[in-house]
Amino acid sequence: MPFTPSSIRHFFESQIETWPLAKENYSALAQVQTRELHLNGFDRPICIQHNPARIRSTAAKVDAAALSERPCFLCATNRPEVQVSLPIADSFEMLVNPYPILHEHYTIVSTQHQPQTLKGCWEAMNSVIDQLGDDYMVFYNGPHCGASAPDHLHIQAGRWTEVPLIKYILTNREKFAKGSSWQENSCAPLGYTICVEDRTNSNYYSQFEDNDDVNVVLVHDLAIFIPRRKHRPDCFFATDDKRRLISPGALDMCGMIIAPNKDDFENLGAEEALSILRECGKWQQPTIHVGIVKGKQIDSTQHKDFFTLRNVTIGVNFHWQQLEDQHFKGKLRIVPEGNEKWAVNDILLEDYLTSVVSSEMNAHAPLEFLKAHAIVSRSWLIAQLERKRMPRQITSKTEENATSDNATIIRYYDRDDHTLFDVCADDHCQRYQGMSRITEAASTAVRDTRGKVLMFDGKVVDARFSKCCGGKSELYETCWDDNPHPEFSSVADCPEDASVDFCDTHDDALLSTILNSYDVSTHDFYSWKVNYSAEEISRLVKEKSGIDVGTVTTLTPLRRGASGRICLLRIEGTRRTITVGKELEIRRLLSPTHLYSSWFYPSYAEGFFTLEGRGWGHGVGMCQIGAAVMASRGFNCAQILAHYYPNARLECIYD
Repeated sequence: MPFTPSSIRHFFESQIETWPLAKENYSALAQVQTRELHLNGFDRPICIQHNPARIRSTAAKVDAAALSERPCFLCATNRPEVQVSLPIADSFEMLVNPYPILHEHYTIVSTQHQPQTLKGCWEAMNSVIDQLGDDYMVFYNGPHCGASAPDHLHIQAGRWTEVPLIKYILTNREKFAKGSSWQENSCAPLGYTICVEDRTNSNYYSQFEDNDDVNVVLVHDLAIFIPRRKHRPDCFFATDDKRRLISPGALDMCGMIIAPNKDDFENLGAEEALSILRECGKWQQPTIHVGIVKGKQIDSTQHKDFFTLRNVTIGVNFHWQQLEDQHFKGKLRIVPEGNEKWAVNDILLEDYLTSVVSSEMNAHAPLEFLKAHAIVSRSWLIAQLERKRMPRQITSKTEENATSDNATIIRYYDRDDHTLFDVCADDHCQRYQGMSRITEAASTAVRDTRGKVLMFDGKVVDARFSKCCGGKSELYETCWDDNPHPEFSSVADCPEDASVDFCDTHDDALLSTILNSYDVSTHDFYSWKVNYSAEEISRLVKEKSGIDVGTVTTLTPLRRGASGRICLLRIEGTRRTITVGKELEIRRLLSPTHLYSSWFYPSYAEGFFTLEGRGWGHGVGMCQIGAAVMASRGFNCAQILAHYYPNARLECIYD
């Protein structure tokens, strides 16, 4: 016989009065502390709840050995006599949860001891939500997705008004009202895949009949699926001060994070909290918005399956700058900015990557190198998208301090320069030059690595790369913000026998295979020399910095990074002295375009400065030429990535 919400509420109140443990814990819940965490891109705060009583569930051992050693606390024979049940669906009975998260919290258990599966309780979930009514939700934790009793089939229920994501979905349900397949109804307001469907006609349910890596919430006439790729985040297993006793179930994944430990409750910030949820959730392939070219007029032609942009500048301000006509998949949007316009390409991430891999390097390069590059480029891009979800941080910096005699100029540049789109199409971000250079090998490399990224400490690695490291890679903080980035190491770009560096190659046949045509002309990428007269270098410094130092007399490196790249340089002149950083600003000031790198040693003799240098680019992360040489010598994708990112590991974050 169906029950009414009022009869179920009466059952709840009766249990609270007659069961001391439940009465005590629900009274404590009324006093529990909560804190709001505000995220970019989500129009309501998520919350963190300090709930010490949940330590049993959060820290529960759920391996087979532990389950076999303890009596099942959901079986009728093992429950306390005071805990009574209410039959509510075929072969299921309702219990008041004695360790609540919600102020009215139920556990609905199978009358038979059987493993937790969505298939086993789907009908019961629908029956229960029909009986509970619109004020309630029913939710399911997969056996490896938050269930503290994965050996006994059960679901849970409570009022949805306390749960941020459920409130968001019900408020914005028009976003999910259309679409014939689950992909069309999926969204990612918190950055991981969430599918919303009509629960009476669910297409997505069949995806999990035999795969229980999912959390499910039924509310009103909706079924909300949250696919999972992890049960618990890495920080759960940490043994140092990075440990967080957070074990996300359905409510956590819906923006209601449970923290039994006081320290976690007080110190968990928005960025770390979202990182934990994202580490455990599964992502969907996003659409990328790429700014390609800017001008008063955009010369474009729309074709059936692609569009053409004419006179696109590539290598902006670098020594290989040139114009190209380019063809692109995806959608073209014209976005105004002041008196000019941007041509913005909206394209799926994997299609974007196929072009990036073919643009950054020659798409005829060895397949294992192309696969490694696809993973690195995917990681870099997703890390940039992740930043947009966090409270904004300054990643493009200008610091200028001046007196009458000296000035300090510290500048570094990063993707936050872009506000109208996600990334640009040139070397400032990643080269993205359309369809013309794509080969079957490049398509295979992206397809074979689909969804794979580099991870460190639960986050996608902001995986940088440069053309040639010069024999040793650089640390992140040498080139960008000063915060330590332990995901990066400075590594020697050579085999174990410490013979010739991988990137120190003079094999013209190999170089023509791995470099694009406009890069092949650069022969001295590993070691190079530049000569300037004092007049020439003085003019460059004045033009590029806007400061007249007079005649330059001395160049003094004040600070170098781990590879030898200069990140702070003093330039003394006859009129004044300036101190310049970081590496790209140094390269910019001392060249009509850019120096190949800031790893150089300056000298002065007879009115001329000589800069003897190594490498091409900032040197952080993967050395593209070195990695391509490794692949040509038989190293596979995983070995290449382990060489350049020894602190990271590979994970697949979407299918």
